[in-house]
Parts: sequence; C-alpha cells; structure tokens
Amino acid sequence: MKRELRPGFKFHNGRLMITTDEQVKMIESWPDLKAIRKLTENKFWEKFVPVSRLLRPKSARTFDSLGPGNVRSMALDPLYEKYLAFYHFRNAIPPEITKSVERFSSRQWMLLSLCKRRERAKDLLEQNPALGFGVAHLGKFRPHVPEPLSTAVKVSALRQRDMLGWVGFPKTQVWANILAKIPAEAVTVERLRSLGMVATRPEVEHQLKHLHSVNGWVIALVSERRFADLVSPTLLTEIAEATDAAVPQAAFHLLEDLLNMGQRLPRPNPQSIRNLAALRKRHEEVSAAFVQLLEREKENQILPLPPLPGTPEIVPLIYAEDLIQEGRAQHNCVGSYSGWVHAGYGFIYRVLAPERATLSIVKGADGCWGINELKLACNKSPAPETVQAVQAWLNQYSLSV
Repeated sequence: MKRELRPGFKFHNGRLMITTDEQVKMIESWPDLKAIRKLTENKFWEKFVPVSRLLRPKSARTFDSLGPGNVRSMALDPLYEKYLAFYHFRNAIPPEITKSVERFSSRQWMLLSLCKRRERAKDLLEQNPALGFGVAHLGKFRPHVPEPLSTAVKVSALRQRDMLGWVGFPKTQVWANILAKIPAEAVTVERLRSLGMVATRPEVEHQLKHLHSVNGWVIALVSERRFADLVSPTLLTEIAEATDAAVPQAAFHLLEDLLNMGQRLPRPNPQSIRNLAALRKRHEEVSAAFVQLLEREKENQILPLPPLPGTPEIVPLIYAEDLIQEGRAQHNCVGSYSGWVHAGYGFIYRVLAPERATLSIVKGADGCWGINELKLACNKSPAPETVQAVQAWLNQYSLSV
C-alpha cells in the first residue's frame, strides 16, 4: 500500500523533509550532508543543491525566510511545524560551524559542504565572509573547473590574496581587505560577479578601499558605470555607513530614478550629488519636472505585465497614469517610477488592506519576488500585520529550492 505524503516540514532520523503536492525533498543534516528530491508520483530520486536558507541566527525574530516559501502545510500550526523541523536540523550541526554559516542569507549548503570537507574553512568564513563564500561557490565563478568542491577545499587553504584570482578579483591585499568589509548578510553570487567585473577599474578600488564597510547597495552603485557621474565620495560613504538599513536601498532607487527620468527630460543634470540631503532635494525637483512632462503628453501608456497576479487587496498598477495617481494619493514619488518598471527592475502594487499602502517588489538573489518598499502615505512605515499580509501573498509564488 502506497504511503500518502503529507505536505509540510518534518525532521526525522537526521533528515529534513520538505513535502509539497508536487515533490519531496530530503536534506540530510551533519555529518552526511546529502540532498535529494523526487516528484511525488515518481520513485526516482535525484541529487540537488538547496538554495534557500537553512540556518538563521537564534537572535532572529522570524524564521519565515527559512526554506522554500511555497510549502502549504496541513499542520494545525504550520509556522511551529516549520520552526521545529529547522530547529532540529540546526542542532545536528556543530555549533562552531553553524556560527560561521548562519549569517549568510542564501546558498548556505555549499558553505556547510566546504566546512565538512575542511573544518578550518569556517575561519575563512568568519574572517572574510565574501571571499569564503566565493571559494565555496567556485563552480559559479569557474564553471569549467572539474570537481569544484574538491578544488574549493584546496583553494581555501591558500593565502587570501591567492584565493582572489579563483573568484575573479585582482590578487592583491587591497582587494582582500575590500572583500573583508562586506558583511555575510550582503553576500550573493550575483554581487560578487558584478564587483569582480569592475575590480580592475582604479576608480572602483579607490572608492571602496577608503570605506569602513561595503553593503550590497554600495556594490550595486560602483558596479554600474551609469552611476559614476552622480555618486560623490561623500554620498557613497553615507550610503555605506547608514545605520538605518532602509537608507541605502532608498538612496539607490532615488539615483536610479534620476537616471530614468533624465532620459526623458530635455536637460538632464549629470552633476555629482554631494550627500543624501542633496540627493533627496534633486529627486524632488526632477520628479516634479517629470510629472509635468507626463501630464503635458497626457501619457497613459501600458506598463509591462505584472510578474505576479494581484488580489482584491493587492492591485497591480498597469498604466503610467496609475503611478501618477498613486503618487498623488499617497504623497510619494512613485509617479516617476514608470521608467523603473519598464526597465524591468521591479513592479508597483496598490495595497488596500490591512492598511492603504504602496508596494514595490523586486526579484531577489534566489529568483523569488520580494518586498522592495512597502510604505503608507507620506512614506510612513506600515504595521507588522500589513507586512505579514503582503509577505504571505508573495510566499504563494516563491520558487526557492
């Protein structure tokens, strides 16, 4: 008699089981570290590399981001079921290994695999998270290297400056020091690739070596030449050292907005922006001019199709005019975002409940759409219930692992 698999999360006999209506994934914890999956109607298993987060610091207030988000459990308390499964998975791993890996936001599997093959690799992950992450994912930077994990084990024993060449960076102590400034939470394959592509530019090295820290938004700014004329050293420093995590993200989108609007305005202003206050002022001025331009043209162009279907409470804005009306109603700058949407950077939704808010979503490093900004009128922060409602909607379309 065929046993019916119940959708949800379970940890049993050292294995984390993740079951959906379509497939079953079995992830063996330490020390075996094996991951296999199969379709629910199939008897054949295949190996796979988990991409979703498997570990979180114990101080984290939520465990929603652990594992794939598209699992609809039948348990009475699905969140507790998920918590319990990942709790036991975590406890099977040596604490010193967990400590070195848990801060990374995704692709932790290869980090665990590297530490299993060479335990001292955990020291590299602590001392230089970005470099250690790059070495562990050597196959992403050197796709033609045979047996990338075995090679990564050998590379992890080299001096840091010698490791750099394997992941696409100049083999200098300056770049070893720059990568050491990137916190584990900000490290992704895509960001390391982007930074490696511009690492030979002297101005990029000069910009980064004087910063005390380098976050993901700083990497995005120095990796694209289109921002070069706008970003001053002082502005880059303020973005790097902001204590409020929302500030760098907002600054990036304001700069991106300026460039998109500048393509339509008759006399775009390419002058370098000295600090965050000047950036906000410049954006207000250019946004006002841009909205006037749209009104003169009576533009009501159709935007690209929304990446995710809306609901009665979360409504996609499909016309440029919708963005203008949303900006006026909510007293924000979303009216100027049509270029951002057309360029494929993200999409805008109108949130009607639990609170009236404006939502922008972007695709994350794991391929899933996530919250970029969620703001009430006048850019005020929403209540936790509103964030949870939007996140629950997004989780339905998660494609992790």
